[in-house]
Amino acid sequence: MKIKLVLGDLAGTVTELLSAQPAHDELDFAVLGNISGNQYILQTNVVANGFSGREQQIDIWFDPTMKYRTYGIL
Repeated sequence: MKIKLVLGDLAGTVTELLSAQPAHDELDFAVLGNISGNQYILQTNVVANGFSGREQQIDIWFDPTMKYRTYGIL
């Protein structure tokens, strides 16, 4: 997915990929709230068949507001 974040407070910026099956499956990409000057943090999670607990927090070393960037799962 291609995303360019807005400047300023990003609280609540979330992108999710959800399945349309009875089982609860999802892939989460969330940029945690940011007060100007603080580092951006990307939080990911995988929910498979209703089970989660795979959250990861990744410090973003670049400015995600400068241009569109491609994010994905390898």
